[in-house]
Amino acid sequence: MESLKTMVLENTRSCNLRCNICPTVYTRHYPAGFMDMETFHRILDHTSPEFFPKCALMGWGEPFLDTRYFEKLEYLKKTGYAVGSTTNATLLTKDLVIRLQDAGLDLLNVSIDPFHIRAAKITLDELIKHLLSALGSTARGQLSFTVGVTVALAKSDMNFLQILLEHLRKLPVSHIGVIPLIMIPSDGFFSELVRGEDMSRLKQATKERFPDLKVFFPYLDAPPSKNCRSDVFHNVYVTYNGDVVPCCTLAMEFPNFTFDGQRHRTSLLSFGSLKEMAFQDIWTSSPYLAFRDSFRTGGIPSVCHCCNAWRKLPVR
Repeated sequence: MESLKTMVLENTRSCNLRCNICPTVYTRHYPAGFMDMETFHRILDHTSPEFFPKCALMGWGEPFLDTRYFEKLEYLKKTGYAVGSTTNATLLTKDLVIRLQDAGLDLLNVSIDPFHIRAAKITLDELIKHLLSALGSTARGQLSFTVGVTVALAKSDMNFLQILLEHLRKLPVSHIGVIPLIMIPSDGFFSELVRGEDMSRLKQATKERFPDLKVFFPYLDAPPSKNCRSDVFHNVYVTYNGDVVPCCTLAMEFPNFTFDGQRHRTSLLSFGSLKEMAFQDIWTSSPYLAFRDSFRTGGIPSVCHCCNAWRKLPVR
């Protein structure tokens, strides 16, 4: 069996924000909810850190809305997983950060972009002040977990990154990833796609102005050969009801425009339920093997044509 990396465990499909770019606003058959503890334990009974050393406790929602989040985190750590979560940052407080440290969280990724800020009805200055209060200092001194930031840029907000990076110098941030709009659920947002030429100029300006910060622009690189950026050979996404799917895009149905301007609709692609089956039986099943073999032979499965994760960002 291939050496695996990360299992994304969708602890919630509920969010405290309604960002107008988020696919969950446009999806069909999308019941908000949380992974109950029975499902959580049945999933973990059918897999282990021997398969996935890392677990991302997160998904299509805000993980800290889950009232059982810390119970899940503590169990994952006790079982032997390295655990990370992604948050929109609006619920972070100093007390919550201390609890995350005590529970052994390894990585906290903060998603900061103009869409979150507008949906939260706050300013960037207010959000940074909030983060400084939560992350800038704790009663225990240095943070025990790594903090990363992901920034999704729209063409009309190109100046946002430079302003944000000035603020991030004040925070204990290890790395920053900058991506274009890769989920485009409405044609009204297609004109906001940042092209490769613009992203390249932004990368150069960022390198000159912020040489001390580790800023990455993954969509300026070509997708990995015979794979996609979601890395279907080493990662899986487990929905809050236990379905094993290749990635977050194929975890639900929503309209999506690809980089070439074509309109598609994503489809749920489940290869089995970890509530019922052992992971190795799902991973080595004929349908899942055929899906991965499509990439190995240089093709893209038809179900993936809706997605931008394997596409090259247009230059112009």
